[in-house]
Amino acid sequence: MEKTGEPTPGELRLYAQSVSRPEGPLLEWGLLHRRGHWDLEAQLPVLFTFVRTHRSAVDQYVSYKNVPGCTWQMRFAVLYQIIETLDRALNPDPPKTEAQQAAAAAIQKVVAQEPMLMPFTEELQSAIQHVQVKSLAQRLSRLDQQANGFLSAELSDKSWKNDLAALRNIVAHGLEASQELVTDRGPLWTGPQFIELLFEVRILMELGFAPQRVAKVLRETARWYGRITALKENLSAINAMIQRSRERQQS
Repeated sequence: MEKTGEPTPGELRLYAQSVSRPEGPLLEWGLLHRRGHWDLEAQLPVLFTFVRTHRSAVDQYVSYKNVPGCTWQMRFAVLYQIIETLDRALNPDPPKTEAQQAAAAAIQKVVAQEPMLMPFTEELQSAIQHVQVKSLAQRLSRLDQQANGFLSAELSDKSWKNDLAALRNIVAHGLEASQELVTDRGPLWTGPQFIELLFEVRILMELGFAPQRVAKVLRETARWYGRITALKENLSAINAMIQRSRERQQS
Protein backbone atom coordinates (compact mmCIF):
# COMPACT_ATOMS: atom_id res chain seq x y z
CA MET A 1 0.00 0.00 0.00
CA GLU A 2 1.36 3.42 -0.96
CA LYS A 3 1.47 6.29 1.58
CA THR A 4 -1.42 7.86 -0.31
CA GLY A 5 -3.57 4.86 0.50
CA GLU A 6 -3.58 3.63 -3.08
CA PRO A 7 -2.69 0.00 -3.87
CA THR A 8 0.95 -0.55 -4.72
CA PRO A 9 1.32 -1.15 -8.48
CA GLY A 10 2.81 -4.40 -9.70
CA GLU A 11 2.63 -7.88 -8.29
CA LEU A 12 2.57 -9.23 -4.77
CA ARG A 13 5.88 -10.86 -3.91
CA LEU A 14 6.32 -13.48 -1.22
CA TYR A 15 9.81 -13.94 0.25
CA ALA A 16 11.09 -16.73 2.44
CA GLN A 17 13.08 -15.74 5.50
CA SER A 18 15.60 -18.56 5.15
CA VAL A 19 19.09 -17.08 5.13
CA SER A 20 20.21 -19.86 2.81
CA ARG A 21 17.78 -18.89 0.06
CA PRO A 22 18.96 -16.49 -2.67
CA GLU A 23 17.24 -13.12 -2.73
CA GLY A 24 14.30 -12.82 -5.07
CA PRO A 25 10.54 -13.42 -5.25
CA LEU A 26 8.82 -16.77 -5.50
CA LEU A 27 8.11 -17.09 -9.20
CA GLU A 28 4.39 -17.25 -9.80
CA TRP A 29 4.62 -20.03 -12.37
CA GLY A 30 6.16 -22.23 -9.69
CA LEU A 31 2.76 -22.52 -7.98
CA LEU A 32 -0.47 -24.17 -9.08
CA HIS A 33 -2.55 -21.03 -8.62
CA ARG A 34 -2.15 -17.63 -10.24
CA ARG A 35 -2.50 -14.07 -9.01
CA GLY A 36 -5.76 -13.68 -10.92
CA HIS A 37 -7.39 -16.36 -8.80
CA TRP A 38 -7.14 -14.22 -5.68
CA ASP A 39 -9.64 -11.81 -4.21
CA LEU A 40 -6.84 -9.72 -2.72
CA GLU A 41 -9.04 -7.46 -0.62
CA ALA A 42 -10.71 -10.39 1.12
CA GLN A 43 -7.89 -12.92 1.18
CA LEU A 44 -4.73 -10.94 1.90
CA PRO A 45 -5.57 -10.55 5.62
CA VAL A 46 -6.22 -14.30 5.77
CA LEU A 47 -2.92 -14.97 4.02
CA PHE A 48 -0.93 -12.78 6.39
CA THR A 49 -2.56 -14.38 9.42
CA PHE A 50 -1.87 -17.85 8.08
CA VAL A 51 1.78 -17.06 7.35
CA ARG A 52 2.28 -15.63 10.84
CA THR A 53 0.63 -18.65 12.44
CA HIS A 54 2.31 -21.33 10.32
CA ARG A 55 5.51 -19.54 9.37
CA SER A 56 7.76 -22.58 9.55
CA ALA A 57 5.85 -24.68 7.00
CA VAL A 58 5.26 -21.73 4.65
CA ASP A 59 8.86 -20.54 4.75
CA GLN A 60 10.20 -24.04 4.16
CA TYR A 61 7.94 -24.50 1.15
CA VAL A 62 8.81 -21.13 -0.37
CA SER A 63 12.50 -21.90 0.11
CA TYR A 64 12.01 -25.31 -1.50
CA LYS A 65 10.22 -23.87 -4.53
CA ASN A 66 13.09 -21.45 -5.13
CA VAL A 67 15.88 -23.95 -4.45
CA PRO A 68 14.30 -27.41 -4.78
CA GLY A 69 17.52 -29.41 -4.52
CA CYS A 70 19.95 -30.79 -7.03
CA THR A 71 18.53 -34.34 -7.10
CA TRP A 72 15.06 -35.84 -6.97
CA GLN A 73 16.07 -37.78 -3.87
CA MET A 74 16.87 -34.53 -2.05
CA ARG A 75 13.55 -33.02 -3.14
CA PHE A 76 11.82 -36.17 -2.01
CA ALA A 77 13.32 -36.02 1.49
CA VAL A 78 12.76 -32.29 1.97
CA LEU A 79 9.13 -32.31 0.86
CA TYR A 80 8.17 -35.16 3.15
CA GLN A 81 9.57 -33.20 6.07
CA ILE A 82 7.65 -30.09 4.94
CA ILE A 83 4.31 -31.90 4.62
CA GLU A 84 4.72 -33.34 8.12
CA THR A 85 5.46 -29.85 9.41
CA LEU A 86 2.28 -28.56 7.77
CA ASP A 87 0.14 -31.34 9.21
CA ARG A 88 1.54 -30.85 12.70
CA ALA A 89 0.87 -27.11 12.42
CA LEU A 90 -2.72 -27.55 11.26
CA ASN A 91 -3.43 -30.58 13.44
CA PRO A 92 -1.35 -30.46 16.64
CA ASP A 93 -0.82 -33.81 18.33
CA PRO A 94 -3.05 -34.15 21.41
CA PRO A 95 -1.33 -34.18 24.82
CA LYS A 96 -0.58 -37.46 26.51
CA THR A 97 -3.38 -38.67 28.75
CA GLU A 98 -3.07 -39.84 32.33
CA ALA A 99 -4.13 -43.29 31.16
CA GLN A 100 -1.18 -43.37 28.76
CA GLN A 101 1.25 -42.35 31.46
CA ALA A 102 -0.14 -44.99 33.81
CA ALA A 103 -0.02 -47.69 31.14
CA ALA A 104 3.57 -46.84 30.25
CA ALA A 105 4.54 -47.08 33.91
CA ALA A 106 2.71 -50.41 34.26
CA ILE A 107 4.92 -51.93 31.57
CA GLN A 108 7.63 -52.36 34.19
CA LYS A 109 5.38 -54.67 36.19
CA VAL A 110 4.39 -56.65 33.11
CA VAL A 111 8.02 -57.09 32.07
CA ALA A 112 8.95 -58.26 35.57
CA GLN A 113 6.49 -61.13 35.15
CA GLU A 114 7.56 -61.88 31.56
CA PRO A 115 11.40 -61.75 31.37
CA MET A 116 11.35 -62.44 27.63
CA LEU A 117 9.86 -58.95 27.17
CA MET A 118 12.74 -57.24 28.99
CA PRO A 119 14.69 -56.26 25.81
CA PHE A 120 11.59 -54.49 24.49
CA THR A 121 10.73 -52.44 27.58
CA GLU A 122 11.67 -49.04 26.14
CA GLU A 123 9.97 -49.76 22.81
CA LEU A 124 6.76 -50.81 24.55
CA GLN A 125 6.72 -47.72 26.75
CA SER A 126 7.44 -45.45 23.78
CA ALA A 127 4.66 -47.04 21.74
CA ILE A 128 2.14 -46.36 24.50
CA GLN A 129 3.33 -42.78 25.08
CA HIS A 130 3.19 -41.94 21.37
CA VAL A 131 0.05 -43.83 20.41
CA GLN A 132 -1.71 -40.56 19.52
CA VAL A 133 1.05 -39.51 17.09
CA LYS A 134 -0.03 -40.10 13.51
CA SER A 135 1.99 -42.08 10.99
CA LEU A 136 2.97 -40.47 7.70
CA ALA A 137 0.22 -42.36 5.85
CA GLN A 138 -2.32 -41.11 8.40
CA ARG A 139 -1.05 -37.54 8.05
CA LEU A 140 -1.33 -37.66 4.26
CA SER A 141 -4.80 -39.16 4.55
CA ARG A 142 -5.91 -36.49 7.03
CA LEU A 143 -4.67 -33.64 4.84
CA ASP A 144 -6.40 -35.16 1.83
CA GLN A 145 -9.65 -35.56 3.75
CA GLN A 146 -9.43 -31.96 4.94
CA ALA A 147 -9.01 -30.97 1.30
CA ASN A 148 -12.34 -32.66 0.54
CA GLY A 149 -10.58 -35.72 -0.92
CA PHE A 150 -9.77 -33.73 -4.04
CA LEU A 151 -6.52 -35.46 -4.91
CA SER A 152 -7.90 -38.96 -4.34
CA ALA A 153 -10.88 -38.12 -6.55
CA GLU A 154 -8.68 -36.78 -9.35
CA LEU A 155 -6.50 -39.88 -9.22
CA SER A 156 -9.45 -42.28 -8.82
CA ASP A 157 -7.28 -43.93 -6.19
CA LYS A 158 -7.29 -43.84 -2.39
CA SER A 159 -4.25 -46.04 -1.78
CA TRP A 160 -1.66 -43.45 -2.80
CA LYS A 161 -1.19 -42.25 0.80
CA ASN A 162 -0.04 -45.70 1.95
CA ASP A 163 2.09 -46.15 -1.17
CA LEU A 164 3.88 -42.83 -0.68
CA ALA A 165 4.52 -43.58 2.99
CA ALA A 166 5.96 -46.98 2.07
CA LEU A 167 8.10 -45.36 -0.63
CA ARG A 168 9.46 -42.85 1.87
CA ASN A 169 10.33 -45.75 4.18
CA ILE A 170 12.22 -47.49 1.37
CA VAL A 171 14.21 -44.38 0.48
CA ALA A 172 14.84 -43.06 4.00
CA HIS A 173 16.05 -46.40 5.39
CA GLY A 174 17.88 -47.66 2.32
CA LEU A 175 15.85 -50.84 2.02
CA GLU A 176 16.82 -53.30 -0.68
CA ALA A 177 14.12 -51.96 -2.99
CA SER A 178 15.91 -48.59 -3.07
CA GLN A 179 18.40 -50.17 -5.49
CA GLU A 180 15.67 -50.03 -8.14
CA LEU A 181 15.69 -46.24 -7.91
CA VAL A 182 19.21 -46.11 -9.31
CA THR A 183 17.92 -47.03 -12.76
CA ASP A 184 14.30 -45.89 -12.42
CA ARG A 185 13.85 -42.35 -11.11
CA GLY A 186 10.11 -42.35 -11.75
CA PRO A 187 9.10 -42.94 -8.11
CA LEU A 188 11.48 -40.21 -6.90
CA TRP A 189 9.84 -37.78 -9.33
CA THR A 190 6.34 -38.91 -8.39
CA GLY A 191 6.70 -38.50 -4.62
CA PRO A 192 7.49 -34.76 -4.70
CA GLN A 193 4.73 -34.15 -7.25
CA PHE A 194 2.14 -35.67 -4.92
CA ILE A 195 3.37 -33.71 -1.92
CA GLU A 196 3.43 -30.40 -3.81
CA LEU A 197 -0.15 -30.94 -4.96
CA LEU A 198 -1.37 -31.90 -1.51
CA PHE A 199 0.44 -28.99 0.14
CA GLU A 200 -0.93 -26.36 -2.22
CA VAL A 201 -4.47 -27.75 -2.28
CA ARG A 202 -4.55 -27.80 1.51
CA ILE A 203 -3.12 -24.28 1.74
CA LEU A 204 -5.67 -22.90 -0.73
CA MET A 205 -8.52 -24.25 1.35
CA GLU A 206 -6.96 -22.83 4.50
CA LEU A 207 -6.83 -19.44 2.77
CA GLY A 208 -10.55 -19.44 2.14
CA PHE A 209 -10.91 -21.11 -1.25
CA ALA A 210 -14.01 -23.32 -1.30
CA PRO A 211 -13.47 -26.93 -2.51
CA GLN A 212 -15.23 -26.21 -5.80
CA ARG A 213 -13.08 -23.12 -6.31
CA VAL A 214 -9.89 -25.07 -5.61
CA ALA A 215 -10.87 -27.66 -8.20
CA LYS A 216 -11.58 -24.95 -10.77
CA VAL A 217 -8.30 -23.13 -10.06
CA LEU A 218 -6.20 -26.26 -10.47
CA ARG A 219 -7.97 -27.53 -13.55
CA GLU A 220 -7.39 -24.19 -15.23
CA THR A 221 -3.65 -24.68 -14.84
CA ALA A 222 -2.15 -25.54 -18.21
CA ARG A 223 -0.10 -28.47 -16.94
CA TRP A 224 -2.75 -29.96 -14.66
CA TYR A 225 -4.11 -32.83 -16.76
CA GLY A 226 -0.70 -33.88 -18.02
CA ARG A 227 0.56 -33.92 -14.46
CA ILE A 228 -2.33 -36.01 -13.16
CA THR A 229 -1.98 -38.49 -16.03
CA ALA A 230 1.74 -38.90 -15.31
CA LEU A 231 1.03 -39.42 -11.60
CA LYS A 232 -1.50 -42.15 -12.33
CA GLU A 233 0.98 -43.97 -14.54
CA ASN A 234 3.81 -43.72 -12.02
CA LEU A 235 1.60 -44.66 -9.08
CA SER A 236 1.06 -48.13 -10.49
CA ALA A 237 4.84 -48.53 -10.85
CA ILE A 238 5.35 -47.46 -7.22
CA ASN A 239 2.75 -49.95 -6.04
CA ALA A 240 4.48 -52.75 -7.96
CA MET A 241 7.86 -51.81 -6.45
CA ILE A 242 6.40 -51.82 -2.94
CA GLN A 243 4.86 -55.25 -3.52
CA ARG A 244 8.23 -56.61 -4.66
CA SER A 245 9.85 -55.11 -1.56
CA ARG A 246 7.32 -56.78 0.74
CA GLU A 247 7.77 -60.11 -0.98
CA ARG A 248 11.54 -59.92 -0.50
CA GLN A 249 11.11 -59.11 3.19
CA GLN A 250 8.79 -62.07 3.67
CA SER A 251 10.99 -64.56 1.80
